[in-house]
Amino acid sequence: MPIFKALAAQTASVARTAEGTEDKALRSTRDGSLFVAGWELAGVMEGRGFMVNVGAFSTPVVGGGVGGTAIDLDAPELVIGVQDGTSILPIRIEVDMGLPVGAADDDEIDILIAVDQDKVNAESDGTAGTAEVIHNLNTLFANASKCYANSEYSATMTDPVLDLELAHMTKIFE
Repeated sequence: MPIFKALAAQTASVARTAEGTEDKALRSTRDGSLFVAGWELAGVMEGRGFMVNVGAFSTPVVGGGVGGTAIDLDAPELVIGVQDGTSILPIRIEVDMGLPVGAADDDEIDILIAVDQDKVNAESDGTAGTAEVIHNLNTLFANASKCYANSEYSATMTDPVLDLELAHMTKIFE
C-alpha cells in the first residue's frame, strides 16, 4: 500500500524540485487536507505575484498628454519596466475613467496599453516621473519585484517605439 506524505502549504520557503525528482511530498493545507492551487494562486503563494496601482478613488493620475486625456507617448501615465532576464505575465490590467470636469459633448479620452521591447527608457531616478511601489501580493514575503514603475510623467522621456499593442480604447463622452 502506498504511503502519501503531505507538507503543509508553504508560504515562507516554497521550493521547486528538478524534473523527475522522486519522493516529493504533496501539498496540503495546515489541517492536512490535500491542496491544489491554480497557477496564479500558486505563484502568489510563492511570493511571485506583484501589483502596482496609481491614482486613488476619485483622485486621478495627472501626468502627460493633456491632463491624461490625450495619448503622449513620451509622457505616459504609468510605465512598468522589466529588467533583462526577467519576464512578466500581466494577469489583470484595469483602467478606470471618469467624466472629466468641464467635458463637452464629443470630448474623448484615449487609453493605450503597449509594450516597448527596445526599452529606451531605463529606470527613472524620479526626475521625470513619480516612482511607484510595486507590492508583493503575499505580504509574508519581503522579496521585491525585479521591475520598476513610474507614473505621472511631467517631463518628457525618450519616445518609445511600441512593438506590441495590448489594448487600446477610446471613450467619447456625450
